[in-house]
Parts: sequence; C-alpha cells; structure tokens
Amino acid sequence: MIVSGTRRDPLGYDVRLEVIGTDDSIAVGQDARSPIRSVEPDARRSPDSAYRDFWDRFEPAYRKELAAFVETVRTGAPSPCSLEEARAALTVALAAERSRAERRPVSIEEVELAKARPKG
Repeated sequence: MIVSGTRRDPLGYDVRLEVIGTDDSIAVGQDARSPIRSVEPDARRSPDSAYRDFWDRFEPAYRKELAAFVETVRTGAPSPCSLEEARAALTVALAAERSRAERRPVSIEEVELAKARPKG
C-alpha cells in the first residue's frame, strides 16, 4: 500500500483513493468535480467546477458523521464505525506519519508489529 499526499493542486481541491491490483484498479472519491483532466486531444473537460477547498469537499460528509455520532450517543445504538475499522484507519495514519517523519516508505505491518511489542 502506498499513501501519498500533496498540499496544493492549482486546479482545485482533490482527494481520492486509487487501488491498483494485479487484475484491476479502482478510484474512490473521483467525481465530476475532481480537477483531473486528460491530455488526450479529444478529451472533454468536466462542466462542473472543482472543489474550492477542504470544507467545500467534505462538509456534507462531516454533517452526516456528526449526525450519526449524536444518534449513536442518544439511542445507545452501535457505532457505524467498528472498533476494528477505527484501529485500521489509525494504523494507516500512523504509518503515513512515520513515513513523513522518517522520509521512507513504512508498511502497515511495520506499524502493527511496533504496536504488538511490549514496551520497556
């Protein structure tokens, strides 16, 4: 797995996940407002404008997340995000942060092994 990030896209705000496997590839988060353009001579540009910034892109998602959290607390229902999913997301974030700090690729397995080792 490779997690990559940049700070600026002059065409507009862009966040997506691309998964490339041995038999296929997919992109998640790419929609009509993604500022991706083809250099093919006959390619058409999207008529939709790109996202201006983080809030423009994610406000609806954060509103839904907050509503789900409030409903979970209010009713005592199970969280839509399981503990295993939360831990997996944290592991990816820790690997990405270590990679940034140490300026090298860091695997998920490396972070999981470090969490499993007893301290001291």
